[in-house]
Amino acid sequence: MSTTITCRKCGAHNLRSGGRSRCWNCNLPLSASDPAARAKKGAILLGFTLLVGWLVLGSIEESSLTDAERAQRAAQAEASRELRAEQREAEQFAKESEKIRAEAAKERERKEARAARLCDDDVSAHSYARREVKRALEPRPAKTAPRDNTLVLPLGDCRHLVTGYVDTRNAFNADIRAWYAAWMYYSRTLDTWIVERLEIGDATQINRLIDKSS
Repeated sequence: MSTTITCRKCGAHNLRSGGRSRCWNCNLPLSASDPAARAKKGAILLGFTLLVGWLVLGSIEESSLTDAERAQRAAQAEASRELRAEQREAEQFAKESEKIRAEAAKERERKEARAARLCDDDVSAHSYARREVKRALEPRPAKTAPRDNTLVLPLGDCRHLVTGYVDTRNAFNADIRAWYAAWMYYSRTLDTWIVERLEIGDATQINRLIDKSS
């Protein structure tokens, strides 16, 4: 249903849905006579007036403050900024600490897994035993028996007994074959193999007391 707008100037009736923007009789803009348009315009003016009033009041309030009050507000704002900065630093520190703890836990797990593997690794025990035999016979040449001709006996508690032969030379520079026995111990603390006792032929080359807690 079409409604009409009565022109405020000449009183002529204009259809709201007729597409006209001005009065057909006096050419006055119909927005000046439209109650809805006037209400919208009034609301916009009211909002603008309130915004300007709020800004003016804020400016008046700020200008009415004494120097001491302004300094107090500035100090409070600075303290609030410093508190937020400290909170951010504390949160960042907590995150970094948690990351370091997680990485340390992973490293401990890795070392424990490695220690558990090497503790029962007869191949590693044999390799370190051959190295100690060659070191004990220096500067004489020494060729130890291959793995197939060597006995590696687990003794428990990360200890192995490695026995085999070694081809070397005696004091007269003659080639000889001597049997050796090496008691090897894997230290979890040092993450390496240690020779507790080493016998080559009839002679004891190394005899150590190892702390089992290491």
